Formats: sequence, C-alpha cells, structure tokens
Amino acid sequence: MIMKIKAGLFISILTFFLLIISQGCHRKSNYVVNGVSDPIISLNGEWLICPYSFDSLKTRNDVTWKKIQVPGECMMQGFPVRYDMPFTYKKEFFVPSDYNGKHVRLRMEGLFNYVRVWVNGIFICDHSGGFTAWECDITSAVNPGKTAVLMA
Repeated sequence: MIMKIKAGLFISILTFFLLIISQGCHRKSNYVVNGVSDPIISLNGEWLICPYSFDSLKTRNDVTWKKIQVPGECMMQGFPVRYDMPFTYKKEFFVPSDYNGKHVRLRMEGLFNYVRVWVNGIFICDHSGGFTAWECDITSAVNPGKTAVLMA
C-alpha cells in the first residue's frame, strides 16, 4: 500500500487485499510535493484480519484478529474465503504532520468483489468491482501528526 501526493493535491494509499500484483506496482514514483518530505508511504506488509463484518464487530466480544500479509491472497495464507461471508482487514498507519493542508486519498488496487472502507471509525465509501483501481478521499477522517486506523 502506498500513500502519495500528486501535484500537491492529494495523498493516496495503494492497497492489495486479495491478489498479489506484480512487483512493478510496488515501486515508488518520483512525486514531489512542496513542504512534504515523503509523498509516498507504503502500507504493504502486516495487517490484521478477522472473519466478521465491520458492522458486527461492535456487538461481538469474541473477535480474534490474526496477522495477514498485504499484498497477498487470503486462501494462500490460510484464511478461507466463503461466498457471501464478509471479513474485515485492519491497518494502523501514521499520517505525517507535513500532510496538513493536503487532500488525503485512499487508493485501492487488486480488490475483488465488494469492499466498504472506514477510517478512524468513519464510513468513507464502498466499491464493487473486479480488480479495478479506485480512490476515495479520506482527508476529513485523518489527522496529520497522528495514527489512523483503516478498516475495510
């Protein structure tokens, strides 16, 4: 997953949930944003996953989060994917202070089917598709200089 600011207007997080994309997708681009020291922040790596929908997490007291690698495919990591049975990914990430005043965008790639996105408990958007890239604005849900929690 990669955060980036294009032309000083926004930051994106590139996420991979269900499919390993070629290594070429993981490279950093040459984005330059005045006043921002690192316009691209990778969120690839260890995430948490649980076999319940985001909505049901508030009412359950038996939630166990397990580690999963992103990008990566659930089944290949021992997490069965059952038709019409939702699960939730979770990732904490730090939003640098120098992102203050910038538009923060979440970019997803490699997702299959349906996803809903929350940042810091705020519903951001949903998306249906088959491995199509898409973005959503998370500016209002993050606070530069603080850690954010992304759940999808």
